[in-house]
Amino acid sequence: MSWRERIIGQDSWWRVIGKVAFSLAVLLAGYLIYLDSKLQQAFAELYQPHVLTVQARPLVIQSGIRLSATELVAELKALGYQQANQIKQLKQDLHSKLLVHHRDAIHFTATDHQQGVITVGFEQDRITKLQAAGSPLDKLTLAPVTLDKIWAGTREDRIWIDLQQVPEQLIELLLLVEDRGFYQHWGVNPIAIARAMVANLQAGHTVQGGSTLTQQLAKNLLLTRQRSLIRKLNEAFLALLMEWRYDKDVILEAYINEIYMGQHGATAIHGFATASQFYFNKPLHQLNLEQQVALVAMVKGPSLYNPWRRPEKLAERRDLILRMLLEREQLDTDLYQRISARPVAVVAKQKLQLKQRPAVVRAVRKELQQRISSRHAGELMAVATTIDPLSQAAMEQTAVSVIEELEDRHQLQQLQVAMIAVDSVSGAVRAMISDRRPDYPGYDRVTEAQRPIGSLLKPVILLAGLEFKSDMSLASKLNDRPVSMRSSEGKRWQPQNFDKQYRGSVVAIDALAKSLNVPFVNLGMSVGLEPIAKLLAGLTGAPAPHLYPSDLLGSVSMSPWQVAQLYSSLVNYGSYQPLYLVAGVSLDRSGNQHIRPPGSYQALDSSNAYQVMFAMQQVVKAGTAKQLQSAFGDAELAAKTGTSNDYRDAWFVGVDGREIVVVWVGRDDNQPIKLTGSQAAMQFYSRYLAKRKALPLQLIPPTDVALMAVDSDGQIFSGECQKQRVLPIDQRKDLAIQPCVKKETPKDDSVRPWWKRIFG
Repeated sequence: MSWRERIIGQDSWWRVIGKVAFSLAVLLAGYLIYLDSKLQQAFAELYQPHVLTVQARPLVIQSGIRLSATELVAELKALGYQQANQIKQLKQDLHSKLLVHHRDAIHFTATDHQQGVITVGFEQDRITKLQAAGSPLDKLTLAPVTLDKIWAGTREDRIWIDLQQVPEQLIELLLLVEDRGFYQHWGVNPIAIARAMVANLQAGHTVQGGSTLTQQLAKNLLLTRQRSLIRKLNEAFLALLMEWRYDKDVILEAYINEIYMGQHGATAIHGFATASQFYFNKPLHQLNLEQQVALVAMVKGPSLYNPWRRPEKLAERRDLILRMLLEREQLDTDLYQRISARPVAVVAKQKLQLKQRPAVVRAVRKELQQRISSRHAGELMAVATTIDPLSQAAMEQTAVSVIEELEDRHQLQQLQVAMIAVDSVSGAVRAMISDRRPDYPGYDRVTEAQRPIGSLLKPVILLAGLEFKSDMSLASKLNDRPVSMRSSEGKRWQPQNFDKQYRGSVVAIDALAKSLNVPFVNLGMSVGLEPIAKLLAGLTGAPAPHLYPSDLLGSVSMSPWQVAQLYSSLVNYGSYQPLYLVAGVSLDRSGNQHIRPPGSYQALDSSNAYQVMFAMQQVVKAGTAKQLQSAFGDAELAAKTGTSNDYRDAWFVGVDGREIVVVWVGRDDNQPIKLTGSQAAMQFYSRYLAKRKALPLQLIPPTDVALMAVDSDGQIFSGECQKQRVLPIDQRKDLAIQPCVKKETPKDDSVRPWWKRIFG
C-alpha cells in the first residue's frame, strides 16, 4: 500500500470517528434537552400548583364596629405579631410585627410601613378610634390569617416550608453531613466522590456517599432507586442541568421539602417539615439539636435508620454526626455524652397528622371541585375562605376542654363531637371541627356523619302547622293525651313525653319550649307527613325524605352541616341560602377572583319562620335551654335541644346575633351516651359563647305579624290589656280573637262615709 493510500485510509477513519462523535453529540444534546424539560416540569409541579394556601376572612377594622381589644390582640397574634413593651419600640422598628396593648387602646405596626403605627381605641367592646401615625383612618383591612396549606395533586399530605423558615442550625447540620461543598460545586463534586471512595475502602464497607445534595434531589424528583451506571449518569446530568438553571437556595429549599424521609403505610414521608411532624409530632422550628441530628441521620437511609424498627442503627448514626460536631468544636463534651447515652426519643408510631384544620381543608376541597372550573384548578395559588379565626380558635379550645370534662364528670369514654358555626345572615361558614381533637384528620363528622336529630325536628313540625293549618298559631292548644298507632307490620307505637306525663292540652309555644313529644306527634299527623317532608326539603336543599310517624320524634338522620343549613333557612326568615366556605381564589395567571355566594330562594313564608324563631327564644327563657338564660340573658338567644332514641345522640342548635352554632355529641359505635342535648351538646355551646361573647339576637317581625296578648289557655286578645304574655300572631289568619275588657276595680267600703255605708 502506497503512502497516498495510507493517508486516504487514515482520513476516512477520522471522518467516521468525526461523524460518530458528531452523532453522539447531537444525541447527547437532544437527551440533555429532554432531561432539562423533565426537570423544569418537575420543579413547576413541586412549586406552583401543589401548595394552595387556605386563608381566613380578612378582618376589617373601622370605627363603630363591635370588636373587643382581646379579639383584636388574638387576631394580630394569629398573624404573627409579638408583644412589645413601649410604643416607642414600634416606631423604631416599623418592619417588625409588633403590638402594644395599653389601657383602652391597641397600637401595632401596619403591614404597609408607610402608615406607621396604627392606633385602635375601644370603649365597651366597640371601636371608637382608628388612627394611622396619629391621623384619622376611615378603615383598615388586616391581612388574612393563614389557616392551612393544601397540596393539590398527587402529593396531598405534606407540609411545605420556605427556606427562610428552616432553622439555621438544621441547614448547617445537613450541609456538614451530606454536602460540605454545596455552595462551591456545580452539581457534581469529584473531590467528595474521591473522599468517599477512600473512606469506604478504609472502612471495608460504605460509610460515606459521594452524591451531592443536587444529585440526591435529582434522584428523588425524577429517578428510581435502582443502582446502575445509567442511573448514576442520569443523576449527574440532571444535577449539572439543575445547577445551571436554578439558584443554590432554590435547590436547597426544594431538597428540604422533597427529600424522602420514610414511609407510613401507602403514604411516603417527604421533606423535613413533614418528617418532624411524623416522628416528633412537632413543627420543624420547635426541634432541639438532638432531634435535628436524628432527622439528618435518617436522610442516608430512612428504612435502614427507621427509629421504630432499628433504633440502635439510628443511634449509631446520630452519634457519628455528634462526633463530627464535637471534632469541629460545635458541641461541648458534656452535651455529647448526655445525648449519646440515651436512645433516640421519637413519639409512639402514630397516624400521619399534617393538616392543622382538616375539617376546613376537606370542606374547601369539596367546594372548590363544585365551584371552580377544572381549567383553573392547576392555577390555584390561594383560596380565601369565610372562616373567622376567632370563632375557629374558640371552637377548637371548647372541643378539647369540654369533652374531657364531660367524660370525667359522667364516667364516659370514647365521646366524639362535631361543631359548625354559620353566619346568621349570609350562610358563610365561620368555624367547624369534626373531631374531639380538632387537628386530627379522621372521619368527617360535620359533613358525612348522618345521625338521628331527635327533637331538632320539632321546629319544622311547628313551622308546618303554621304553614298548612289556617287556624294554627303559637297560642294554639295541642293535644297532649296518650296516642298509639300500628305500623304496616302490625307493631304498636305509643310515643311518650320525656317525663312520662300527659297534660291534656298545651299551648304550642310551650310544647316547643319544653320539647314535649306527644303534642308534636299529634300536630305532625294532623298536618300530614308529606307536607312536612316537602318543607324539610325546602329548608335543607336536599331531596324530600320518605317519612314515617316515628320520624316525627326525630328518627330522621342528618349531618351537622345539613342541620346548620336547615336552621340557617329558619333564621333568615325562610330564605334558603346554601352554606359556603369559599369567598375567592387567587390564580397564578388571572390574579384574585371573587366568587359570589351561591344563589338563594324563598323556601317558606317569612312570617311563619319569624314565629318559629320567636318560639325558639322561649326554649332559652323557660324551656330545655334555660340554663343559658342566667349567663346570656341579655342576648335574647334562640335555641333547640335534641336527643335521639336511647340517648345515642345529643344535639344543640344555638343562635345569637352573630352565628348559628350546631353541636353534635355521641359515639362512633352508636352506643348510648346517657346524656341529653342540654346535658352534653349545650355545654359546648355555652363554653363557646363565653369565649366568643354573644351578640344580641334582634328578630324583626314582618308586617303581617302583630304582637298580641295571650292568656294561659291560649286565648288571643286584641287591644292593650294585662295578660300573662305577648305572642306574635299572623294577622292574615282568621283566628278567634277576643276584645280585651278591663274589669272594674271593686270599691273598698271601708273608705266610704258611714252614712253612705248605711243609706247607700
